[in-house]
Amino acid sequence: MRFLYLPLILFLSLSTVFAQQKPVVCGTSDDALPKVILDKMAMLPTILQEQQARTGAGEMNVCRIAVEIDYQTYVQFEKDTNLIYRQVHEDIQKVSEVYEREINTRMVVTGIRIFKNPDTDPFGSTYDIFQIIGILEAMAPVNPDFDKKAYLFTKTLIGAGGVANLNGKASVSPLGNPQVAMHEFGHNFASLHTHNCNWPGGPIDFCVNAEGDCYDKALETLQDRSGTLMSYCTKQSTFHPLCQAIMRDHADQLFSKIRSIPATPALSANAQVAPGDFLFWQPSPTALSYEVTYAPSADFSNSKTASVAFNGFQVRGVGVANTLFVKIRAVNTFGASSWSQPVTVSTGSGKLPPPEINVPATPPIFPMGTVVKLSYAAVPGATSYEIQIGNPTDASFENPYLKIVSTTSEAQYTANLPTMLKWRVRAVNAQGQSKWSESGFFSVNPSRTFPLSIPFYQNAPTTFPFAYSPPSSRVKVRVSIADNHDFSDAVFMKEYDHIGPVTDVVSNLPPNTNLFFKLEEWNESDNGYPKTKTIDYTFSFSTANTTLPAGLTFLSPLAPDVFNYAYPKIALTSKNVWMASRTKGFVRVDQKDFRYQAFNRGNTDGLLGSMDLPAPFQVDDSLNIEFTSFRNISSFVRTKFRDDEPSNPTPLSPLNFTGGIAGYNPSHRLYWSNSVVYKEINNTLAPLKSFPGDWFIRKVVVMSGKAWILAANYKGQAEITVIDPVSGSDIERINSSTHPELLLGMDSFALSPDGKIMILQYDPIAMGNRVSLWDKQKWTVLDGRDPLVSGGAIRSIASSPSGELYTMVWGLQTRILKYNGSEWEKTGEDIPLLEFATSMDIDASDNIWLTGIYGLAKLAQIVPEPITGIAEPSLPKVSVYPNPSSDRILIQYAEHNSKPDSYHIADIRGNILASKQVREKLTEWDISNLGAGIYVLWTVHNGHKRSWKIVKD
Repeated sequence: MRFLYLPLILFLSLSTVFAQQKPVVCGTSDDALPKVILDKMAMLPTILQEQQARTGAGEMNVCRIAVEIDYQTYVQFEKDTNLIYRQVHEDIQKVSEVYEREINTRMVVTGIRIFKNPDTDPFGSTYDIFQIIGILEAMAPVNPDFDKKAYLFTKTLIGAGGVANLNGKASVSPLGNPQVAMHEFGHNFASLHTHNCNWPGGPIDFCVNAEGDCYDKALETLQDRSGTLMSYCTKQSTFHPLCQAIMRDHADQLFSKIRSIPATPALSANAQVAPGDFLFWQPSPTALSYEVTYAPSADFSNSKTASVAFNGFQVRGVGVANTLFVKIRAVNTFGASSWSQPVTVSTGSGKLPPPEINVPATPPIFPMGTVVKLSYAAVPGATSYEIQIGNPTDASFENPYLKIVSTTSEAQYTANLPTMLKWRVRAVNAQGQSKWSESGFFSVNPSRTFPLSIPFYQNAPTTFPFAYSPPSSRVKVRVSIADNHDFSDAVFMKEYDHIGPVTDVVSNLPPNTNLFFKLEEWNESDNGYPKTKTIDYTFSFSTANTTLPAGLTFLSPLAPDVFNYAYPKIALTSKNVWMASRTKGFVRVDQKDFRYQAFNRGNTDGLLGSMDLPAPFQVDDSLNIEFTSFRNISSFVRTKFRDDEPSNPTPLSPLNFTGGIAGYNPSHRLYWSNSVVYKEINNTLAPLKSFPGDWFIRKVVVMSGKAWILAANYKGQAEITVIDPVSGSDIERINSSTHPELLLGMDSFALSPDGKIMILQYDPIAMGNRVSLWDKQKWTVLDGRDPLVSGGAIRSIASSPSGELYTMVWGLQTRILKYNGSEWEKTGEDIPLLEFATSMDIDASDNIWLTGIYGLAKLAQIVPEPITGIAEPSLPKVSVYPNPSSDRILIQYAEHNSKPDSYHIADIRGNILASKQVREKLTEWDISNLGAGIYVLWTVHNGHKRSWKIVKD
């Protein structure tokens, strides 16, 4: 059996590019497949069809697993055998939950061998994962009753994060990470990686190089729900249907079945279990669960019964030096076995029992800054208590956020982390510590500044954006606004269940009104968190009689699942704005009417691939857009679109380069990393200008035959080096030495074609930014002393394609300044929103595109013309009724609508309040959340904007 060594450098580079995705690095080879697997792959469509034709789930299979644990893990668990057993069983139980649901197979641990002596540990001599699986294959099993055997490790291995025999018995996975074990067992069950070329139709996904020679186009990793367990993409705990089919066929062919009531399990006589430990027994392989009855007396009076998922029961709540009488039985879908013979279990070990904590069915939620009291029952003989608080996904509290020592039966924690937390406690005395208690959970609500963002302090304009970043991507969020605590007759209520942040706009609130804002969050599918409400936060605010500028339009209401990410990367062409979305790919938005369409690897035949690169696209000097995507570890795919149309591409030669690219200029074929500017020569990159190791490149602009490079170091020094973009020779250096009017540091700069330059600098004395502007004759400074800036702070600068220079000032309101050739002046109305944008880009029509925590917004330089309908015989006939309406409107096409149209409801000032895809001949639209007044319903048909006036009663 051969194994694929996935180069570690690929893992490191991809982890750097999109670290939040944590790809599984598996060493299992899919490139040299045995004939039995190739034959199965050829038969897979038939296998899948036969499985789908079954009317029921069929007999459940049983996979028996033998587990090997090394000496290093034994030491890491403080030589606590019982705790290791518990971790192994809990891991495999989580694996089994998925395999039972999707592969119709129960995963059962039938043996655990722990090497307690380093001299006899066969795994202790190596950290190479490929050597380890060879050792595992050659070892005699702990007992003969097994179908698969797994080495579960805690030490750091080299080569891969996991490995398994394809269609074989052995696998290697980290202990405490059941999702990796699910993946490696998947290989044992004959599944390939989803990026293998041998699947019918080719690879299922494309987030790493295809295994095989079938694909050499763009790779893509979207943070959506498409990634599955045999993938390297962002995943959910499910197998792709093709993987399910081949794995289930493997299980059906090889494993025994559950066909009857399980055998009666047996308990060891006179067992002794320390308080807090698990009482284990040999499993009944066909059991799906167990019932445990225990009592303080032999006649089982005052007994209690618990149902457990695997062959272990935690002994707690029984005090010190007690004796329990215990009996068990096994349960499956056919019924329950007879009860085992009762046995006596002694818990009188003299050790401290773990403290008992109250675990409510619904975890409590506390306001930020509250002193949370964590209470537990006092343990006789304990002199102190150790408390740990951590992330719910940290199963073993390996990295707790906080450790507290208390001498009472209560610990206090000041709630300062807005998320759900879990905690546990153990008792301590001179003889040692008790076992840890079970875990309790509680949540801390956000504040109005983190992770919820609201662009005002107390008095809000009648329209404003909001943003919220939940701690998990698998939650449901509801935002409500009402004039009462009960939130009856809410003026705004909306639910969101998409992946990623929640960003939207509240519009047309009543002015001069006291209101309440409520944020609620539920965990629905993240197994690391309790499936319950996790956030319930309400605050009051008041609206002023203040409105936003007529030309300001936020894009998030168009589609909160598309325009939801903060600080998006954008590029402006002559008629569109392109935006990178982590879940959708590349989104093209019409600059005028905001029609949008997402493009990715799937709908461009591999021309584009979104991997959250630092510079996924750039615009050339003619305002044509060019995209760069990973093809493999040392090559990039490049594509240019004519007229912004993916159907009209200009494929470019692949760029071969193994380093990181921070940015590039497509017109002059300049690329740059953190410290080197490169020139493209024959599809490879040659250094053109290098900077010392302690300097880093911040920005590069090519204009008027020169390349302007802003570089800085960590000492606060910076300079702009002007070079020849062909030869790389220096032309000019701009810094505080060559131009004493400048400060030492520089954050950014912008140029105009006529030779003006402005530089954004931080003034440490004034403790704020300033703009230094060269008007071709002298330097002038714009800073906080200027009346246009007073009370705010300079945030960013930009130049338009025509060379106009702009500065953004933010504070309690946001202001845009424009240089008129001799002085700075305000352009347009102030935006009454607190620090809502951090950067700006200017399009060819001098409209300003603002990005920040609330996503993307457009500030038109002129008030948009009123929307008017266009009557043309070629346009579809559409009726909108009833009008006026109090709760709903109907959109009716005279003929069948062959493709969906995007309809938008806007207020009379052009702010989009709601959007909907309309495809059916008759579509109902609920407008009950809109306030009474006049609205505009509009869409675009065949390039023509059409609108209807809507009157809401």
